Amino acid sequence: MKIDIFQYSGINRIDKHIEMQQVIFLKKNTWHLIIIILCSALALLADILVPVSIPDTGTVNDFEIELSCTSIDAISKNTGSEIINYDFIRGIWFSQFDMQPVFTEKGVQRNEQSYTDLVSKMLLNIKNNGFNTVFLQLRPNGDSMYASDIFPVSKYVSGSYGQELFYDAVGIFTDLAHKVGISVHGWINPLRLMKTNEIESIDDRFIIKQWYKQQNGRVIAVGDRLYLNPAYTEVRGLITDGVSEIMERYDMDGIHMDDYFYP
Repeated sequence: MKIDIFQYSGINRIDKHIEMQQVIFLKKNTWHLIIIILCSALALLADILVPVSIPDTGTVNDFEIELSCTSIDAISKNTGSEIINYDFIRGIWFSQFDMQPVFTEKGVQRNEQSYTDLVSKMLLNIKNNGFNTVFLQLRPNGDSMYASDIFPVSKYVSGSYGQELFYDAVGIFTDLAHKVGISVHGWINPLRLMKTNEIESIDDRFIIKQWYKQQNGRVIAVGDRLYLNPAYTEVRGLITDGVSEIMERYDMDGIHMDDYFYP
């Protein structure tokens, strides 16, 4: 005689118990759903009855910027060096990878007029899409997007390490941004350096190259990547000097120190 193993296993009772639990669960969650809907409706009603005042991204200090524009010259009203910052920031970040095809062309620094035209279009597009702040990478790997006295020129702006610049790309970017009321914040990675094979290409006058050759602990290697060691006073001083140089050369509206990717 065949015996149905499920006949005496209590499956029917278990099924009924599960069904009852599901009913209880549904009842509880129905009330939760009703409460959520009521709260959402009240929040929506509050938004309608009490309008929230959002700062106008077209307003900068004491002058207005028209958003429906076709050229930077047509909307430029900021002719001074006044710092531009917003209480309500709508920002966009430009890393070295984003800017490399703008800075360079065919492995060398892009023609100045071509670069200026590209940046003008970028900034107008940014402005017309409601952004008011740009975070521009200036020092990704112990290098510089401008001709620094402290750090070597970055390969991302010149095409390769060891190359000099024909014009000041950061200065052009900052000036054009300020003309349309866009705030520019300098973005740096204070401790990360270039790779070991890349530092060989930079001039010996730079202190990071000297520390690397001296193997005095100021520059340390982790795999093929080099880093500054902040335990040393000289290293912290170098970072501070680098920030001071940026602020003295350009009308930067802020500095952001990025601390990711460290071992």
